[in-house]
Amino acid sequence: ERTCRGQTTFDLTRRKVIQYVAYTDNTDVESGHGSHCASTIAGAADNTNTNITNYDGMAPFAKLAFFDVGDSAWGSFDVPRYADDILGPAYDAGARLFSNSWSSNDAGYPERSVDFDTFLHTNDDMLVFFSAGNDAECSSSPDHCGDYSMGSPGTAKNVMTVGAS
Repeated sequence: ERTCRGQTTFDLTRRKVIQYVAYTDNTDVESGHGSHCASTIAGAADNTNTNITNYDGMAPFAKLAFFDVGDSAWGSFDVPRYADDILGPAYDAGARLFSNSWSSNDAGYPERSVDFDTFLHTNDDMLVFFSAGNDAECSSSPDHCGDYSMGSPGTAKNVMTVGAS
C-alpha cells in the first residue's frame, strides 16, 4: 500500500495500470487508439451486478504497463528508435507480453526490425505483438497483396505480427 497526499491509501495490488510512460505527452490522442487497444486486451468491467461483464477484455485480470507514443498535438504517434527504449521499461516492470498497434511503411528487414530481434533474443521470455499495418497493396489481385506490404518492426523474426483482410 502507498499513502499519498491527504493520507489517501491505495492498494497497489488492485491497480490495473502498473506503469505509465508518457514518451511524447500525457494525453490521449483524439481517436483514443491506445486506450481502445489496451481495453480490448485487458479491460475489466467494474460492475458485477449487471451484464456489463460481457464487455471484459480478452485478459481482464491482466495488468498494464503502458508506453504512450501518441502525440495529441499532431494527432499521430512518435516512437523511440530503439527497442530497448520502448520495451525496456515494461520489461523491468514485469511485463512479458507487449502489444503494439502501430507499424511503419518501412518494409523489408531494416535496422528497427534487427533491433527488435536483438532485444527479444536477449529477453527470450517476452512476446511482442505488432500490427501488420494498413498500407497493403492489393489492387492487382485480391488473393495476393503486394510484396513489402507489411511494415517494420512487424517484419522482425522474433515478433508476432497480426493482420486481417
